[in-house]
Amino acid sequence: MPIPFKELSVEIGNPDFLESQDALPALPVCSQPVIDLLDALSCRLRQCSEIRMFPDLASLAFWFRRSHIRQLAKQYEGELRLGRGLAFHIAPSNVPLNFAYTLAMGLLSGCANAVRLPSRDFPQSALLCREWNTLLHRDFSSLLPYVLCFRCPHDHLLLPHLSAHCDIRVLWGGNETIQKIRQLPLKPRALELPFADRYSLCVLHANAFLQYDAPQELAERFCQDAYFGGQWACTSPRVVLWLGEPEECDAARDIFWKLTDTITKARYELAPIQAVKKREQICLLASAYPETRLCPGSNHAVRAEVPELSLGMMDFWTGEGMFLECCARQLDALLPILTDRCQTVASFGIKDSEWKAFLLRTRPKGIDRITPLGSTMQFSPHWDGVDLIQSMSRNISIG
Repeated sequence: MPIPFKELSVEIGNPDFLESQDALPALPVCSQPVIDLLDALSCRLRQCSEIRMFPDLASLAFWFRRSHIRQLAKQYEGELRLGRGLAFHIAPSNVPLNFAYTLAMGLLSGCANAVRLPSRDFPQSALLCREWNTLLHRDFSSLLPYVLCFRCPHDHLLLPHLSAHCDIRVLWGGNETIQKIRQLPLKPRALELPFADRYSLCVLHANAFLQYDAPQELAERFCQDAYFGGQWACTSPRVVLWLGEPEECDAARDIFWKLTDTITKARYELAPIQAVKKREQICLLASAYPETRLCPGSNHAVRAEVPELSLGMMDFWTGEGMFLECCARQLDALLPILTDRCQTVASFGIKDSEWKAFLLRTRPKGIDRITPLGSTMQFSPHWDGVDLIQSMSRNISIG
């Protein structure tokens, strides 16, 4: 069938990409040209004065460094791995630079990559596309056939075309978006990696917080995790659990939320309608769970304190700085909400050995990542329990 180009906006690469896929050979995993490209992009971004306005872009530039990529590549040494072929990626609408990480994973896996970008044009995304496209056309033309990043309407004919011809489909986004894309047919041997709606948590040990000599720093880290993208990222905590004795938890919470309130007021502008929505949801929550208490505070950190966590409470969350808050003596208090939708836990004051013992004893369906407070947004090739490079490549055995 003819390849549809109408209403297609190419941001990185060249539409000729679509004409040559059948004859395009796969690359080895973590090939040197790809590492060189990512490092060159990292250098260009770090030299760009605009990067200071976008912390997420600065993090990406740091992540793309040669030394970091080489460290990732070590785990695949000794294996004969090639890319699966054409990887078709759908990037989420609420995380500006997710497309860059999924594209990097596809390239490091050895695949050719077609990435549908969000319809919203984020400024840091535009800057990154510009720099990436320049490098591909100027210094890395050998990799140009392996990259196409584009925008198009949701009903564009290119989407079923790519689904029908791809070897792996990587879906990032809400459940409805993924269900819609899943209606498009795949080749019989094609694989699919869906990364759907998830929620995340924050667990703080109250006594450890009280003894920490820089509580402002901890509040800053929490804000980095929670407020990115209006708290709508899957990695943004919706629940805050304090561990410890009641008096310790009360003292720690008082300090923590005052600091958080000050930080968020200075950095985030929230509309009055958002305050109305959050308080409306808390009223509905309280009608379903009468022991719910609205904690004092501003619109920037609206908290519903509950004596114990329940899965049904997660349905009342509305984003934009709304949190369920609970105090307990043990991690077992988390168990009611550790379904397969639970992705990341931001942790402070709890030892790794404690987490390991808890997970081995209780074996919950949820929790794919436990990260230090302030680092939930850091990307990893192991996402939602999936090794992206391993999944997008094939391991060839000899003998």
